Parts: sequence; C-alpha cells; structure tokens
Amino acid sequence: MTAKTFSPPRPVRVLYLLMGLLATPIAASDTLNVRDDAPEKYTVVKGDTLWDISGRYLDKPWRWPELWENNPQIANPHLIYPGDVISLYYVDGQPTLGINRIEPDAGQSEPGIDPNINPAPETVKLSPRIKATPIDSAIPVVPVEDIQQFLHELKVLGKTALDNAPYIVRGQGGRIMAAQGDRVYAKGLDSTESGQTFQIYHQGKPIRDPVTGNIIAYESILVGNAKLEQAGNPATLLITSSKRETNVGDRLIATTSEVALSSFYPRVPDNFISAQILNVVDGASLIGRNQTVIINAGTQQGLDRGHVLSTFTKPEKVPDSVSRDPIDTVTLPSERSGTLIVIRPFENLSYALVMESRLPLHPLDEVRTPE
Repeated sequence: MTAKTFSPPRPVRVLYLLMGLLATPIAASDTLNVRDDAPEKYTVVKGDTLWDISGRYLDKPWRWPELWENNPQIANPHLIYPGDVISLYYVDGQPTLGINRIEPDAGQSEPGIDPNINPAPETVKLSPRIKATPIDSAIPVVPVEDIQQFLHELKVLGKTALDNAPYIVRGQGGRIMAAQGDRVYAKGLDSTESGQTFQIYHQGKPIRDPVTGNIIAYESILVGNAKLEQAGNPATLLITSSKRETNVGDRLIATTSEVALSSFYPRVPDNFISAQILNVVDGASLIGRNQTVIINAGTQQGLDRGHVLSTFTKPEKVPDSVSRDPIDTVTLPSERSGTLIVIRPFENLSYALVMESRLPLHPLDEVRTPE
C-alpha cells in the first residue's frame, strides 16, 4: 500500500483515531504493521466488534488502545458506532485511522454519516454534543453475548475464596434445604451491612493444577440470590430468587456490578505469563473462536481483565517411522495456535475468551505473554 499524505478540510467534524503513535515511543523493531489487505475505508455495521475491526487493519488487534491513548482530545476513544466510516491514511509515513461522523439529528439514537464530506479526517476537540450519543449503542470490544454469562455468573470458585466465603448453616425452622422466599442463617457475615446482596453457590468438582496436582479451584453451581436482612453470627438472609434448593454448606459470594463493557481495554501483560489451558467451560475437547476457557493463572500471577495472551500447542511426541530402531520418537515443536483475552481473573485462574484460533486448541495447551 502506497504511503499518502493529506491536508484535511476545515468543515469536516470527526473523531480522530490515531493508530500509529504510541503513548510511549516504540522501538524500530516494534513498529506497527498494517495488513496488506487492509481496506482504505470501512463502514461500521451493527454486530461489529472493535477487535474485529482492528483485525482488518492490524496483525496484532490488541494494539489499538495503546495507539488511541496518545490523543489527549479523545476522552473515550473506544466508542465507535454503527454508521461510522473508518478511513486509513498515512501521516509522515505512519499509518493512521480516522472516523468520519456527523452529529445525530434530534431523536436519532446513533450518529449519522454525511455522504458528501471528504473521507480525510480532521483533528478537532470533542464537544458536549458528541456525548449526546448513547454509550450503549457503541459497538463492544468483544462479542457481548459470548462473555455476559461469565461476568454475572461464576462457573468456578478459587479454593482460597471458597474456603473464606460465608456459608449457610441452617434454614429457618431448622430446615437443611431452602428455596425462594425462605430465610436462612449464615456464618461469616457478622460485620456486613444489612441490604447487601449475595449469590449462593454450591461447590462442584475440584480443578487441579496440571503441574503441581494441587486443587486450585472448584467448579461452581449457581443456586440463587439472597439479601442480608440482619448481620450477626449467624446472620439472617432472605432468598430472593432460586434456581435450585439451597443446602447447608452452600457459599455466599457478594454480588458485584461489572463495569461497562465499553471500557474493556485489551493490552499485553506487564510481566511474562506462562500458564496452561485447564479446560473449556462448556466441556468440549476441541476449543475454537469465541469459546471461553479456564487457565491456571490469575491475579497472583499479574493477570487482569483485558490482558491478551497467545496460545501454543503442546510439544507432541511421534514415532520416527524412518529410523531403524522401532522405539525411536521425535518431539515436534510447539506452534502458536491462537489468542486469548482475559475476561474475568481470580486468584490463581482466569476466564479467557478465544479471540483467534489458527489451530484447534486443547486442554493443557500452553499460554504465554505475546511476543
């Protein structure tokens, strides 16, 4: 693609999206690589994600937020809407993306595009009128439907968190089981304020670290929701919703509100991560794009929500059919197989969404910080 320069016209009002200048200088060996088949213009449609759009232009889609951060005029650079026209051009040899957008008409829920304006963008400051566009109409970073359940319902519980969690000791009237509308008593909530809400979980099968063999987590089964009526030892809770019966020993996990998905920020971990895929949440043996996996690294290892990781196949030992010795084998090297993004970290494990799958992924495949 031939480098181009331009002088943007004054009348054009746009949101400037820089994709060529990092907040900190990039070494020459780490320059941004634009795909050979990158389109010069692309119109955003409903159902797009920022990751997919970035993948149309970059071999490493996770680098887009780093580049946007360099523009101080953009308060929320990751807000892109259906109808926006993205243009690729070059400034001083550096690739840059800009968005052509006009302000919405009264009553319009999404930005409109003026077909008569020049596609070359202009650097302008954001005005309060731009913010009139609803945030929830912006396209998400990753497919929302693929991660929603994992943000609001835990499929695993870390061993330490489970051991320290409050637990049900009895139902009202001495019952050992309870359902919606019943009251239960729990230990571990003597200093908690009344009115706080909790999710009730039942402990499932153990999950072991493939290297040490130690139990690091347990599969969890959501039982229902409860509201603290009176703190104490034991405390009194009202079961507000129920998917199954609550039993003595079930654990209480405080309900948390997740931040808006629009602030989900892909980035590379600051430290080197070396981990493995433990399993896929839906139990499949082969893992592909948009599936959620569990890896044996979490906040203790420096992982946070939005961290991007590369996956590699396990080194495979195969027979050497050419050798005269029938027991000779050859160990094939590992190959890069895909890309994950952490969607919910825990102490020593994390949920991660498969964003790219070059080869089928399997349990025990390696997970590392991208190069």
